Amino acid sequence: MHSIASWRLGAWIERNSGAIRHRRAVRAAVMGMGGVEAATIRRGQTGARR
Repeated sequence: MHSIASWRLGAWIERNSGAIRHRRAVRAAVMGMGGVEAATIRRGQTGARR
């Protein structure tokens, strides 16, 4: 019983850490490819709002 619970906990941690890693990788890719474009678009939006 205890071993199954600890295995489930380990699997959950592994899954979450993998998701976090994936999210960071996606964010890095987006920043690398379209970071400049996104920044200019954001500046334009904030300028229009003001």
